[in-house]
Amino acid sequence: MNELKKMIEDFLNGEYDALDFSYDLPVFLMEHHKRLETEEPDVYRALADELPDICADFERGADPGPFVQAVREEYEKAMNAQ
Repeated sequence: MNELKKMIEDFLNGEYDALDFSYDLPVFLMEHHKRLETEEPDVYRALADELPDICADFERGADPGPFVQAVREEYEKAMNAQ
């Protein structure tokens, strides 16, 4: 779970390209779903429920601002639900 949190925090801090993140995050969630769900099921479900759709909506060349804000809102919601 720490790797997932770091990936999201790096993105929110501007250290991860928006387009790369929009592809990498859903793949990471799929590849590691069993481990993530075992470690922190509520956080995993909250993140896996909305973030892949948010990532899918981001398009190359689009303003990353709304994308960053949407990811931030879902991440904060998931972290507060722990």
